[in-house]
Formats: sequence, structure tokens, C-alpha cells
Amino acid sequence: MLTKEYTLDQIVKMVKPSDLRILSIVKKAEDCLVPKEFLLNGFAIDKYSLALISLRFICGEINKRKHNGIVMPRVIVSIADADGLKYRCENDEISELLAMIENDGIKCGVELSA
Repeated sequence: MLTKEYTLDQIVKMVKPSDLRILSIVKKAEDCLVPKEFLLNGFAIDKYSLALISLRFICGEINKRKHNGIVMPRVIVSIADADGLKYRCENDEISELLAMIENDGIKCGVELSA
């Protein structure tokens, strides 16, 4: 796992943007230090509703990749405040989505950094 051995700063220096996409969920968009060319959506996510939609999308992508055997481009889901995100969720959906990303994602090129 890249995120266990390297920081995001180091990773973006080692990998081409075409080989890596980063979903960056932050408290404030200006706090995002990931270069724009690596951002999955072209911008950092700083709204709860967009974070939830994006995590659902990533889990759908994991299911597709598992079925099709795809691992590239690699995807890193970077969450600045996972506990705060979970707290805002009225049910356990955020926790379930993060668990799926953490448990199933690595097999198909998706990593969680929270």
C-alpha cells in the first residue's frame, strides 16, 4: 500500500497523474495540498453531501473493478477528518463505505488514507 509507506506529497512526485487519481475530502478546499491534475473530480471535496456521493461512487467503482479485474489508474481516497465525517452521518453509511474501501479497495487499486 502506497499510503502506508509514503505521504501524499511523496506519492504525487513518484507517480504520473494518468496513473493515479486522488479523492481529497477536506474541511476547507483551500487546505487541499494535492496538485489539481491528480484530483479525481478536479477539485477537493469540502461539503458533506459531496463527500457522501463521492464515497458511494468509489464503492461502485470498487465493485466494477472487482468484476472486471481493473486496478489502474490507482485511486487514493484521502480524508482529513474521517471521524468528523462519520459523526455527521445519521446512520452508519459513511462507516460502511469506508470499511468497504479499506477492505476491498486494495485488491483493485483503491486505497484509503484517513
